[in-house]
Amino acid sequence: ALEKRQRNANAEDFVGLCHASMSFVQTEESDNPLPIGLSMRALCHTACYADLIADERVLPPVSGSQSSDPSAAGYTYENLSEEEALEMVLWRPILDGLAAGICSTAPSSSGGVGCLVQRGSVITMRAILLRHGSTFSTSQWAVILTQVLLPAIQIGAEYDASPVISITSESPAVSSLDFLNDALPLPPTTEDEGLLKFAELAETNER
Repeated sequence: ALEKRQRNANAEDFVGLCHASMSFVQTEESDNPLPIGLSMRALCHTACYADLIADERVLPPVSGSQSSDPSAAGYTYENLSEEEALEMVLWRPILDGLAAGICSTAPSSSGGVGCLVQRGSVITMRAILLRHGSTFSTSQWAVILTQVLLPAIQIGAEYDASPVISITSESPAVSSLDFLNDALPLPPTTEDEGLLKFAELAETNER
């Protein structure tokens, strides 16, 4: 019983850490906007948290899942089995936080590039789902698509007031979405040599 309580407590601490990081990703306009670099670092941390979950260095709670109170422990998604719902307790703050970033109404630009928070959130979400998508069940994928990703994209598109830069084609059969024309490369695997060297260097600097 003590071990179960400790595991639940560890999971809740991790969820709190994710929420704390995502709070630095500005999602609404403010008279005192956060520095863009701070939001970008928070997105990088979020990707690291996803790695910890996928590598099982952080374990989901063993009980107490619920989908009615976002401020209470065990907050997860509906329409899942008990085991699947418990697994998504760790993922929900990350996925929901990135979704909020995707449909952010806060202006964010640097170096002549606009919508940095929105772009960064999309890229981070894409990297996480491509890198760790195999860890999700079919039901979990259905929840991610219907309750997180597609609503975020729709809301983001509806609130996007940025000017049209170019039109690829007047034909409705041809998309003008640049990320479909020029696809980004896939994120590296956990065994990537560059990532391993970076992790080794980071551990050395922490000593």
